[in-house]
Amino acid sequence: DKYGKKMSKSKDNGIDPLDVVAKYGADAVRLSLIIGMTPGQDTRMSEEKIASYRNFVTKVWNSVRYILLNVDTKYHQTVEITAQDIKSPADSWILCELNKLMQESTACMEKWHLSQTGTKLYNFLWNTLCNYYIEMSKTSQNPKVLIYVTQTLLKMLQPFIPFVTQELWSL
Repeated sequence: DKYGKKMSKSKDNGIDPLDVVAKYGADAVRLSLIIGMTPGQDTRMSEEKIASYRNFVTKVWNSVRYILLNVDTKYHQTVEITAQDIKSPADSWILCELNKLMQESTACMEKWHLSQTGTKLYNFLWNTLCNYYIEMSKTSQNPKVLIYVTQTLLKMLQPFIPFVTQELWSL
């Protein structure tokens, strides 16, 4: 449980997976079971942890929907980026950060370090993309870069939150 004690029915400190999936969603439960896990160690599980990952899944949903609603639909198809598509230092920066994320995530996944990969994806989406690049794009938007970053990130998030990413991909 959240205090590090073994869950049991007699102690009434267990979490019913069906209840938390119904309350917070399957993707939030999946993330709470992956991120923060250290191989060979007991993990602490609580509804608060699951709720925090529900907030992340909501952030994914809202940020991708914001991007798709604010970019002309002609850019919604799969996009490849060329040097001519980079229009500002912010575009160069986000593409560099995305490339670094892809390299680090690939290295972690090859070693089966799922928790580290999930943490890197979480930090990139929450801090780098949402807190900086989306805010910068409100003044000078580059739709090709926005869609490319969004599509690449959705592909990377798919093993961790398959239900939300599949729904967003179909939009």
